[in-house]
Amino acid sequence: LITRDDLHQLKQILEETRNALANDLPLNFRKKEIAFHLIIANATRNPLLIFLLDFVENLLMDAKVILDPGRDFSRKVLKAHERIYKALAAGDGAKAKKAVIQDLREVQEALLRIQKDNKMPELKVRMPC
Repeated sequence: LITRDDLHQLKQILEETRNALANDLPLNFRKKEIAFHLIIANATRNPLLIFLLDFVENLLMDAKVILDPGRDFSRKVLKAHERIYKALAAGDGAKAKKAVIQDLREVQEALLRIQKDNKMPELKVRMPC
C-alpha cells in the first residue's frame, strides 16, 4: 500500500522535475525519474518486483545517458508520472497500473525511435509489457 509519505515523495519529485523543465535547468533529474518508480515498487513490499525494477531502471538510466533523449522526452515522462501520481493519490490501483504500463511503453518507444533516428546499434533490452 502506498503511504502518505510515499505520495509526498512522489509529489516532490514531480515538482522538482516541473521546476527544472520550466526554468531550463540541467537535466540532472534523470535519477529522480528513476526514483519515482522505485518509490512505487517499494510500496508494494514485493522484494522480487523491487529487485527487478531496480535492475531495469539501471539499464534505462544507462540507455538515457547514451541516447540523451532531451527535454521533450522528459516532458512526456513528467506527464506520464503525473497521471500515475493522480491515480495513486485517488486510490485507484487499476488506473495506476494502466498508467504505469502506458509510461513504460511510451519510454520504450521513444528511446527506440531516438536510437533508430541516430542510427545507433540496437539496444537489446525490451520492456516486458
